Amino acid sequence: MICDKSKLDARGCIGAPDLVVEILSPGNSKMELLHKYRVYEEFGVKEYWVVSQSDQNILIYTLNEEGKFIPSKIFTLSEKVTSSVLPGFELALDDVFDDVE
Repeated sequence: MICDKSKLDARGCIGAPDLVVEILSPGNSKMELLHKYRVYEEFGVKEYWVVSQSDQNILIYTLNEEGKFIPSKIFTLSEKVTSSVLPGFELALDDVFDDVE
């Protein structure tokens, strides 16, 4: 997600998006996730969400002022997720995982 419209031109996004949401699949490896984590951190993605359908949770990493990701917490069912890059945004996890068996 890109919040700053000045990052957009006719070819796409210039620079890193503000928010990346990764939905895990059974094929995701730990090495793949670690690589993406490092790339997103290096290029300044402000917030990185890792969504686990199997565990029905979301882990959010937020970029600090030193350019390093800090995990906030794991959000689980019955909780509402908020975002530092989307003021006023609220997501009820019960709605997200409603159809997950």
